[in-house]
Amino acid sequence: MWLREHEKKQPEQLILLAPWLDVTMANPNLSEIDKNDKILGIKGLQLAGNGYAGNLSTKDYRVSPIYGNPNDLAKISIFVGTHDLFCANSRLLKDKMRKNNTVFNYFKYPKMFHVWILVKKRKEANVAIEQIVNLITKE
Repeated sequence: MWLREHEKKQPEQLILLAPWLDVTMANPNLSEIDKNDKILGIKGLQLAGNGYAGNLSTKDYRVSPIYGNPNDLAKISIFVGTHDLFCANSRLLKDKMRKNNTVFNYFKYPKMFHVWILVKKRKEANVAIEQIVNLITKE
């Protein structure tokens, strides 16, 4: 978004793996996922998000991209598990992009936890890695 605003060259595509899109952790749908997320916690992420924001507002798109405008960006592909707290805001971004007719891919993996894609012993991780390779090599 910053690159777009400053008329700089953008990457060809963005591949987001369990993206942290809102450091405020204010999404009311987080509570439904919180009980299934064994890695992340809302309160700890709020503290970390405040520290990460520094002097910027936690609702500044440079800190929390969900508050920015996803239009006219490179094609976005999102990979997220349903047992990851970040799934709630990934759904919000998906809905925002759909409403704006923005081209994107959304890969939701049932019962997968935060950054499950790093656990190569999981068949879901191998499927996702193959999807990512296809995104990179076919586009």
